[in-house]
Order: sequence, then C-alpha cells, then structure tokens
Amino acid sequence: MKIFFATLHDPKFPMGGAEKVLLEMALALRFQKKHEVEVAVNPGDLSRELESSHIPVIFLQRSKLRSFETLKSLRQAIDRFQPDVLHSHHRYLTFLASFFLKSRVKILHTEHVWRSDKMLLFQSGHFVTAVSQGVGENLIKNYKLPRSRVRVIPNAVSVSPPHWDHVNQLKEKFRKSEENSCLALFVGRLEIQKGLIYLLEALTALSPEDQKKIRVLVAGDGSLNRELKKKAESLGLSGRVFFLGHVRPIADYIALCDFLILPSLWEGMPLVILEGAAVGLPAIATDIPGTRETILPGKTGLLVPAKDVPHLSSALAHWLNQPQEIKEMGLAAKKFVQEQFSFAGMLNRYEEVYRAL
Repeated sequence: MKIFFATLHDPKFPMGGAEKVLLEMALALRFQKKHEVEVAVNPGDLSRELESSHIPVIFLQRSKLRSFETLKSLRQAIDRFQPDVLHSHHRYLTFLASFFLKSRVKILHTEHVWRSDKMLLFQSGHFVTAVSQGVGENLIKNYKLPRSRVRVIPNAVSVSPPHWDHVNQLKEKFRKSEENSCLALFVGRLEIQKGLIYLLEALTALSPEDQKKIRVLVAGDGSLNRELKKKAESLGLSGRVFFLGHVRPIADYIALCDFLILPSLWEGMPLVILEGAAVGLPAIATDIPGTRETILPGKTGLLVPAKDVPHLSSALAHWLNQPQEIKEMGLAAKKFVQEQFSFAGMLNRYEEVYRAL
C-alpha cells in the first residue's frame, strides 16, 4: 500500500505530540509493515528526522499566503506517487485537499485537538480519525460530522530508552539537596492552553514545609516564557521552578523525575502522559476531555479541575507526603498504558481504516 502523509508545524517549536505520532507511524509503516511511505511537510525538526531515517520528504510552504504553491506541491506529489491514501494531520491541508484533490486520492484526516473555532473552514476528507473520545465527540457535536465517518484511534507511544549517562548528569544538577525529595516535570509549550500559571500559583499555596519538598522542571518554550518566568520570580519560586527551554531527549527528563504535572485547559490526547506512564511515571493532570482518558483517577494518577489552584495544590501536597503512592501509581500507570495504548494496536487500527477507504 502507498501512504502519503501531510502536515504543517511551527518550526519555532520542537516536535509536539502530533508530529511524534506521525513520525513513528511513518517509520513503522515503512520499515516494519513494508508499505511505501512519503511525507509532505514544511522544513523543521520533523522533516530532518524523516530525512535522517530515509523517508522521502516533499517540502511544503507553511504560509497560507502561499496556498497555491502548497496545493501545487501536493498535487504534483500525488500525481507522481499515486498513493492509496492521503493521511493529513493538519486541518488546513485537509481543507485544500478536500476541495481540489478529492477525486485524485482517498483522504483521511486525523484530528489531534479539541477545537471550537473556524468551523466553516473545516473539511473532513473521506473519513476522520480522532485521537481521543473527547475529540471524536466534539467533531460529531460541534462540527456536525456523521458518527459513521468518525473513528476514535487513541494515540500511542513507542518508547525510547533514556541515556543514563545524561540522566546521571541531570541528577547531579537537580537532586543535590536531600530536602528536595520530589522532582516534578512539566512538559509543554508556554502558552495559555497548557495552564502553567495555575501550577505556579498552586506551588505558592503549599505549606512552607511542603514547598521545601518539591522542585519543578519546566521543559518547553513559547510566547509566555518571559511572563511566566517573571511570575515565578515574583511568587518566590526561583529556587523551586527551573525553566529549561526546549530539551531533548525528553525521555531523559522523564527518567529523572518522580511525576508529571499537566495543568492544561484543553487537550486532544496528551502524549507526554503516555510517555511518562510507559516507564512508570504517574501524573497529576486536569480533568478535561482527552486527558481524562489517559488516567484512572486514584489508580494511575490524579485528576483535578482545570484552573482550580486549591485542588491542584492539594493534590501536590498529597503526593509530597505519600511517596509510596507515587511509586505504586507509577507501576499501575505503566500496566494501564501497556494494555490500553499499544503502539502496535494503534498501527493496526490505522491500517484497517486505510483498507476500508
């Protein structure tokens, strides 16, 4: 089977969950399943990873002002490659393909994010997959897609082992003091969506004793970087919260820490929770669509209401004083992900959709 992936991403940021899923799918479908695979994408981290893995790349322009060039590149690639399916991971490319290429190729759109905007621009191709039940129900309810044309295929992860020499170096840097018994990790873009401001406020709401028990590593960058750093400083968290910027590989930081914190306001299917759980790292996260599908509350992690500083602070305090529970939930999270979010299972379900188009 010939599979043609297409996406766009912001080159100012490293690969996010959607790009990681596409990369791992392309590699597995090409080298494990022996399909023919090509990927259309704008230049950036994803294109470099694909090229270094010997996956053919067709370069696209990310600017919507150059839509004609993007469409021309897609059409030429499809006419040359003659794929069985165009699998788009970006709604703008699905929009273009649905209007101008639908007669040339079967189009599958994968929606990664719970949305409520630009409904008039949304086109779904021939079929849609959603990365979580929450995203799928949103497409049906708010975008009026027929349930028969939407299938939920949860994201899954293919975990790479950490580099232990690097992990040990990080331990020397961030685990020097005995009083800092817990190291928590936040991973995400520094934007409103990710809710880091609520985590900062929750840390200041901890008792003085509990504040001494935690350090938080913030892995990511974004438009709110400077503002959030100033906020952390004004709250007296300079010695407790460390802004690392973009870090790679994230597996090393997951291996370093005791638990994840994801205070997002909305998500599709947060891959970092699955990445952490896959190696036994539980999470405190917000009870929102998508995220709530990755955690069994009280068994594999803790869920708190979004934007709720008191509940988030209470969850932090609970774990800071229950280190054994963190370990037990981490083991349960690992088992849960292995059983429910198998990468091989995800790949098989996508192949079923490809064949059915």
